[in-house]
Amino acid sequence: MNSNYLNKSTVEDIRQKFNMLVESYSDLESGQKTAVDSVLIASIIAGVVSNLHPHAKDLLDIGCGAGNYSIRIATAMNSLNITLVDLSEKMLERAEERLHKVITGKIIAIREDIRNLRFNEGSFDMVVAGTSLHHLRTDEEWHAVFSNIYRSLKPGGSFWVSDLITHDNSRVHEVLWKKYGNYLGQNLGKEIENWVYEQMEVEDTPKSVGFQLDLMKTVGFSNTEILHKNMIFAAFGGIK
Repeated sequence: MNSNYLNKSTVEDIRQKFNMLVESYSDLESGQKTAVDSVLIASIIAGVVSNLHPHAKDLLDIGCGAGNYSIRIATAMNSLNITLVDLSEKMLERAEERLHKVITGKIIAIREDIRNLRFNEGSFDMVVAGTSLHHLRTDEEWHAVFSNIYRSLKPGGSFWVSDLITHDNSRVHEVLWKKYGNYLGQNLGKEIENWVYEQMEVEDTPKSVGFQLDLMKTVGFSNTEILHKNMIFAAFGGIK
C-alpha cells in the first residue's frame, strides 16, 4: 500500500465519498460488507463494553458512520449519552435518526476530523472507533489522536478499535492481503474487489495491531486486549 501521504485523498475527498455511501452503512444485520466480520466484531465490542462498564453513561463514537456500533452498544446497556463524530454530515444525520429510536439519552453530533477535536479530560466512559482511524497519516497524528482519546476517558474507561490493519512482517502481510482479495472476489465480485483495492490505495494509511497496541501503552493505557483478527481486519483496545 502506498504510504506517500501527499498522494492520498484529502479530508474533503473522504467526506464526499462517505456522503454517497450512507445506505450501504445503514444495515445492522449486514454491517460493512467490505470489512471482514464487521457484524461479529461490532457484537463483540458491544458485549465487552457493556460487561466492563455496566453503569456507563457517556460514549464517544469516532467515525460513527450510520451508527451501527453505537446502536449495538446502546441496546446492550442502559440509557447512554452518545457523542458522534464523523466527517460526513449525511452519515451523522442517519446515525442520529436511528439512535433516537433506541436511546433516551442525549445525542451530540459533531462533523469534524478527529485530529481537530480536543475533549475535556474524563469526558467518556468508553470510546469506540470503527473502521475510521486508518485515515490518519503520520505517526505524529496517530500519537496525538491516541493521547487525546486517553485523556478524554474517565479513570477505568476503555478505548476499542475495529479497523483495517497492516502487518509488521511484509511476507505475512502479502499472504493475508491476497486472501482478503479472494474473499472480496468470492463474496462481492471481481468488480467490487478491484474498487476496494483502488480506494485503499488512494485513501488509506493503516497501521499494524502491534503499532497501535504499543502506542496505547505509550500514551498511558494500563491494559490492552486483542478481541478478534481475520486477514487484514482486527478489533482490539485498551483500558485506562
